[in-house]
Amino acid sequence: MSKKNARWRKLDNAAKLYSAASNKKDTRVFRFYCELKEEVNPKALQEALNQTIETFPTFLMVLRKGFFWHYLEPCNLRPIVKEEYKDQITYEELGYKSYNANLESAYMEAMQKLENNSYSKEPVKTSYGYHVIYRIDQKEKPVLEDVKEEIIDSLVSEKKSEDKNISYVALDKMREESGLKFSDTVLEKKYNTYMSQYK
Repeated sequence: MSKKNARWRKLDNAAKLYSAASNKKDTRVFRFYCELKEEVNPKALQEALNQTIETFPTFLMVLRKGFFWHYLEPCNLRPIVKEEYKDQITYEELGYKSYNANLESAYMEAMQKLENNSYSKEPVKTSYGYHVIYRIDQKEKPVLEDVKEEIIDSLVSEKKSEDKNISYVALDKMREESGLKFSDTVLEKKYNTYMSQYK
């Protein structure tokens, strides 16, 4: 694939392991911040950010889940410089959330322990701050057939986080079960040497 027509980027080996090891309890998302000692010029900072994005276009990409591994895909979202609000009390109606909702584990665990029409007696800490959770209602458990695919995806993600080499091992096992043989001995030797690190 030529660079001119490329719409996605492959991850290096370290990035593949990093993304495969992430899960709902450990998203591997981190934040870097610093405290400036001089007054900030928002326009100058935005211009610096725009130039940084042009120099490092990979910052303007999102991580996607492929069939065997993750990859980076360009997105149209542009980062905007704005003042951060601190210690702001907000209210948000989250609606019904499934057992595998994309919320931080501390929040999900606290919510699941609550009874209907009750709230958390102590603030729940997440990376966004502190929360008082009020649980209003709970839907009936879904039929297995309706959530079967979601459960499979969740189990696959857990397996990948437990064993970083599982995708490579599975592909090798599929090749063996299909009875595929190498006619090129040099290629076979290189393949076996490469796969030995995943066994």
